[in-house]
Amino acid sequence: MTIHNTRNPLGSTDPRDLFDNAQNYDQAINSITQAIWLDRFGLTRRSWYGLELMVTEAAAKYGLITLTGVSFTTGATVNLNEALLNPADNNYYQWTGTFPVGGKVVPPNSSPQSTGGQGPGKWLNVLDGALRSQLNTNGGAAMVRADDGRTVQQWLVAVDSAEYKARNTAAFSRIDYLVHSRGAFKVLFQGDSLTAGFDRSSTDVRPADNGDWATHATTTYPERFTDFLSEQSGCNVGRVIRAISGYTAEQSLNEPAWQANPGCDVAILMLGTNDASGNSTLDVYMDCMEKLIRRFIKWGMAVVVSLPTGGPTPGGLWFLWAKRLRNLATLYGCIVFDPQDMLYHRNPGAISADGVHFNTMGYALHAHQLASLFMGGGLLNSYTKISNETYMFPGVSMDNYGYCDATGNVAVGRSQPGTFTRAKTTGVLPPKQKAIMTFSFYLDAAAANITGKVQGECFVLLQDTNWFVGTANKPEVPYYKRANTQAPFHSTLVEVGAYSAPGPIGTNGEVSGATQFLGRIIGRGWHTITIHNDLKGGAVNESYVNGLVITPVPVGFSANNLWSEDERKIRVVHSKKFPSPSGVSGVPSAVPLTSFFMRCPQSLLPTGRGNVQGDFSLFYNGGFAKLRIVSANGIVFEGVVIRGSTLKSFRVVQTFTTATTNLPTITAKLSTALGVVTQPGSFGTNMPNEAITDYNGGLTDSATYPGFVGGIYLQFTVAWSGTPPGDYWTVELDGGDYFGNSEAAFGTI
Repeated sequence: MTIHNTRNPLGSTDPRDLFDNAQNYDQAINSITQAIWLDRFGLTRRSWYGLELMVTEAAAKYGLITLTGVSFTTGATVNLNEALLNPADNNYYQWTGTFPVGGKVVPPNSSPQSTGGQGPGKWLNVLDGALRSQLNTNGGAAMVRADDGRTVQQWLVAVDSAEYKARNTAAFSRIDYLVHSRGAFKVLFQGDSLTAGFDRSSTDVRPADNGDWATHATTTYPERFTDFLSEQSGCNVGRVIRAISGYTAEQSLNEPAWQANPGCDVAILMLGTNDASGNSTLDVYMDCMEKLIRRFIKWGMAVVVSLPTGGPTPGGLWFLWAKRLRNLATLYGCIVFDPQDMLYHRNPGAISADGVHFNTMGYALHAHQLASLFMGGGLLNSYTKISNETYMFPGVSMDNYGYCDATGNVAVGRSQPGTFTRAKTTGVLPPKQKAIMTFSFYLDAAAANITGKVQGECFVLLQDTNWFVGTANKPEVPYYKRANTQAPFHSTLVEVGAYSAPGPIGTNGEVSGATQFLGRIIGRGWHTITIHNDLKGGAVNESYVNGLVITPVPVGFSANNLWSEDERKIRVVHSKKFPSPSGVSGVPSAVPLTSFFMRCPQSLLPTGRGNVQGDFSLFYNGGFAKLRIVSANGIVFEGVVIRGSTLKSFRVVQTFTTATTNLPTITAKLSTALGVVTQPGSFGTNMPNEAITDYNGGLTDSATYPGFVGGIYLQFTVAWSGTPPGDYWTVELDGGDYFGNSEAAFGTI
């Protein structure tokens, strides 16, 4: 302690200062109770004991330090918070007792027991070396649990699935672009027997290949998918097949030959039938499917999950497992394909090899629907299904359908005149060249009637079996044609699997601009409508497509062929009032009824024969409609509208009237509306910038005006035997229609 307190500056040799220094240093170095001492200038300083306390506190906060290069076998000196390895049990130990000056000395070839013992205040086992090794592996995160029971790995999956989903979504966007721009990409098909093409029952088989052990159908679904998608969209699709009959998801995950990245852009994964048949558990299946999905996304692929299917035999446990799989696929942004959609409107015998597997035709149809998903825009999250009447235009892809120009030579543009829709779009299939255009979509209804404005030397294919009824270099298998979609119940005598493509369409100029009935499709699921000309390049003239209309209807109202079976029609009543009360204040004056026009019901249009149903010279067996005229003063007239003596005329056969002296004679003729054109620039420069045509210029007789661009109407003439009476009239025309008369259409089948 300072006694003399001279306050002399540093470097003083005054004996008094030397005396004070000696006492102060003795306390600073040797005291084991005082953490602070005062120097001869009165400043507070930490003693050596104080410094030891500070280091000890800091070391305790720092945490455990594992010593390297030394152990209980080599010997070591251990200080505070240091852990020493005991090779005998591969564990680390920390000394928790008092530390001698210089640290705890551990002699060579010793143990915790021999150098102080184990327990509190002695050596404590603080770190399991084997556990450290396990935690350092790829599966280490699955060994540590959070307080909610989930492992760290499960937490990581929950957190990073959004990243996987984003990568998957971006990859699908790229593939969708390549499909619709005739690009190139490669597809990995991984699965079990249904991917391999297992068929040990049919005669139409080939030896096992691609590492499988069983005979295969002559064409497997991966092979037909790449061929059909390339043919119908024009893109170049390569394939890698990894499929072994009988494999489960776990076997597929762990197959040694499948651990390397095959360098594909898309993975189509279909597993589960074997798993759900008793060869796995749902938990193991879901875990392995998740790992496969993550693996493929890591490899840079877009992942399509095909739900497990048991072929045409329902009731398998895979139906329930498929629901869980769909949720998992959604978590990772995978597109889900349900192959069951194609099964329930077809004859199982035409597509099945046994109770679970398909034959060549069944695998082909599976491929066609999957390819339709790719072409229809089903790879995008924005896709919507068709459940209401939908218009489709060449060169246009919307959220609910996709368009492809497979051959790249369909000229799409807008022009006037020459187009029969307000959008003025036209797809021109060139002469003397093969040309294919497709419209693909998901029909969210039991059936749909298809109409359109199509004309020329082209064909329209609505049934996917038309593209595949046999195999290359082999005779056609006759019963494959029975695989066409049909009504789910045996509802008609003449409905068979064979279906001829309508065409050539509208080659008779008399129906220029008119809507054509093209046929129907049946079955909820993915579909492709293909329009093509002579595939050998033999078309002499151009063909024109302005658009198609998909009209979902109850399956009982769908028409496979308008005149070869029961004509299931909707009763449509058109009604008008004369004079019209619209926009009139008060009571208008009574008027005589001498003429009026109504939309023409489908039932009054030509039936004919062959492919050209608009040829009025073949109008030998027309239908009929019922006409009712009622006046406010009690004049009632009813009659049946039937074909007249000339090609486009009609007469009304009276069935009832209240008139006794002044009798009406009623005739009708087919007419169309005339266009009124607003010319470009008529209101100023670029006002409008192109012609605007509205068909509100009155009616004209179709006998002198061959087209039906303005729609199809009946123009009635009422000739009274006396003076036409003035009255207030209500007219109703009741006719059968196939489409609710959104627009009257000629048949083409």
